[in-house]
Amino acid sequence: MKKLDAYMDSLNDVRDVKAQALSKRLNEDLQNRQRTQERLAFSLARVSPATSLSLATSHLAGTSLRLKNRFADQVRTYQQSFGNFIKEKTGMNTGGFIKIRKSTACGGGGGDTDDAPKPVNPDELPKPVIGAMTLAESIEPALTDIGLLIVYNLLFFAGAFVAFMRYDVR
Repeated sequence: MKKLDAYMDSLNDVRDVKAQALSKRLNEDLQNRQRTQERLAFSLARVSPATSLSLATSHLAGTSLRLKNRFADQVRTYQQSFGNFIKEKTGMNTGGFIKIRKSTACGGGGGDTDDAPKPVNPDELPKPVIGAMTLAESIEPALTDIGLLIVYNLLFFAGAFVAFMRYDVR
């Protein structure tokens, strides 16, 4: 039975490595496509001064789409640390398939039985680390929109000045 368990663990390890590699590539491709789409949408939207103001304030307040991407990265990191913790505690890969073990005990009386699993102390679980954005991380992406707002103000002021100078009072 131990040889079968070892063999099944090795198959699970190989399957997990292949599945993680495929999942990583697919997720990376999806993220790249989404970020390209977001960049294009925001570039087109920045034609409007109201959108530039909205994007600048959302970056400064820390509520922009970067927050979502940052949170997803932190969740991915926590999932990896939690998976490592579970593998360390149980010695098994929890890759999605359930391993069924046969016991030779008949009706709960005598024979070789598996040891009862020890309860996990909740204090031992890895803690998620959710870091707040620093001021520099908030200001950097907002500078583009603030610069666009300055350019819009200069253009609109120049247009109003030229229109005022051309106006004939007569």
